[in-house]
Amino acid sequence: MSQYSTNRIQSSSFTTIQTPAGSSPVANGPHDTLTLTSSDNSISITGNATTDTIDLKALGGGGGTYTGASPATITVGGISAGYVLTAKTFTQILQDMLVVYQNPYFSSFSMSGQATSLEVGYATVSGTQSFTFGFGNASNVTANTLAIIDVTTSTTLASGLPITSPENANIGGPFTLTAPGSHSWKGQATNTNSVVFSSSNFTVNWFYRNHYGTSTNATLAASDILALVGNPLASGVAQTQSFAAGGYKYYCWPDTFGSPTASTGFKDTSNGLPVAMATVTDNAAYSNVQNGWYYALVSVTNTAPTPVTTSYRVYRTQNVLGGTITIQVS
Repeated sequence: MSQYSTNRIQSSSFTTIQTPAGSSPVANGPHDTLTLTSSDNSISITGNATTDTIDLKALGGGGGTYTGASPATITVGGISAGYVLTAKTFTQILQDMLVVYQNPYFSSFSMSGQATSLEVGYATVSGTQSFTFGFGNASNVTANTLAIIDVTTSTTLASGLPITSPENANIGGPFTLTAPGSHSWKGQATNTNSVVFSSSNFTVNWFYRNHYGTSTNATLAASDILALVGNPLASGVAQTQSFAAGGYKYYCWPDTFGSPTASTGFKDTSNGLPVAMATVTDNAAYSNVQNGWYYALVSVTNTAPTPVTTSYRVYRTQNVLGGTITIQVS
């Protein structure tokens, strides 16, 4: 038997490729070509002539492409009504539904070294200042998108900054208010969906001071008011303060704050009873009255770098009180 005949007898091949659907491909000749395809592009087919291998790899977790009705008509998980389903793989649809995008947010934003409460007439810091901040879901913040904005003047102080804290910006200033008010700054950044988001405002507030304390004087001059033991920053009359034994008990606050409520505006916290306060009958200085409470008016200039003059109401107990007392103003 010839060598050719021996090789032909020892060679084996398939002429038909059996498939579970469609028609089974049959070779049309000894050198016919079999082509492998993926009708929905859910499988990648890669041949390698060097290694005589064919690599089949499922794409997108093996899910095919959605070809049904679109868009979505209801909200399910991370997919909202109106979400376009067409041409998306099932894996992508499931991911969008179940793995909801986590929007980043500012967890903090502040200006280092700047107090948030100032007395009228005092100034903020000025020039280049350090801002500290933090993010929640920080991996979804786009790099180099931090901006620092002066909210009060609607001015962008710096932009395109790194998103790592701290960062600097020149705020200008200093800023000084001579009446109650505020000045605010905020941060902005862009998320990985190209949406801009902002921090809460960092705000500096300016206040008048309330003054309270004990004195043996029947009336008080401006210097006496400033010398009283208590002088908290305040925005109204409501407060509860404790007074030392002896002397008259005084409450002094800006005239613009107005009067306590009638009858129970000054109350002894130990028994809940109203505290008797001086009237014009006790001293002519207490000639002004509102809600039944008499008071004197005294012009007071504070000791701020930019002095502010304010008309203060002066309220005094009717009598010298020998013991300590806590008086609630409402």
